[in-house]
Order: sequence, then C-alpha cells, then structure tokens
Amino acid sequence: MEAQAGPNGGRENRRERRTRVLKSARVVFNGGYSVYDCRVKNLSSGGAMLQMPSLLGIPSQFDMVMDGKTRPCTVMWRTNTLMGVTFDDASGEAA
Repeated sequence: MEAQAGPNGGRENRRERRTRVLKSARVVFNGGYSVYDCRVKNLSSGGAMLQMPSLLGIPSQFDMVMDGKTRPCTVMWRTNTLMGVTFDDASGEAA
C-alpha cells in the first residue's frame, strides 16, 4: 500500500495510484430524486476525487453516474468542495 498526501495535508493509504482526469459526473441519491453535477478530478478502478461547489447535504453513500455507468460510492474524506470516494463495487475500469 502506498501512502499519498490528501488535500488536507494528511496521509492517505491507497491500493493504487489515481489518474488525473477532468470529467463531468453526477451524484445521485434519495432514490434518484436528488441529482447533483460534479467534476471528477482523479480516478482509479477503486475510487475517485470529486469536486462540487458545496458538499452540504451530500450523504456518505450515493451513486456516481459517469459516461453512462453507475457506481455505488462511499465517502472516505471530504472538505468544503472536495471529497474522496471509494467505489463499493470496485470492479469497474479507471477511465
């Protein structure tokens, strides 16, 4: 496992290195009734870093929809505008 610095200056343990990307995605929860646009800043097969204007009201578990694929996510860390998530299915492709 490789430790990498997170956005808050702390250390994070990740199983694999993430690739920088800039893609649009959607955060979906509440049975599909709540949908928010976000930007994917980095991505791997096991997780991603998402950016939104505000994370207020975003639950700790939700679905991320990107490129027509839906991935269940769990939030591992968050700041005011960024959050790191792991993919609960962890079987998808990085990009």
